[in-house]
Amino acid sequence: MHQKNDKKDLKQLTLALTLLKDNKEIKDFLSDLLSVSEIKDLAKRINIACLLQKRKLNYKEIAEKLKTSTTTVTRVAHWLKHGNGVFDNIISKINQEFDK
Repeated sequence: MHQKNDKKDLKQLTLALTLLKDNKEIKDFLSDLLSVSEIKDLAKRINIACLLQKRKLNYKEIAEKLKTSTTTVTRVAHWLKHGNGVFDNIISKINQEFDK
């Protein structure tokens, strides 16, 4: 039964995300849903992924630059390499947008 609830929770979360209309609504939704610390952690993970994908810094340099642990950098690298490809694809798009 627990697994059934988890699937329902994930379905509700993904539906909520697809219903968001624009950047302001996404930002407001995240602010309502998550603590400031949780938002900062998510943003930092995305920043780590962007730096990893650029391959200009090693894990230690990324950790020092972003004031995080090499364990966190390693974890994000694992998600990029072994995920289903969506995270990697989104990070590519973010890097393209910020490199303009």
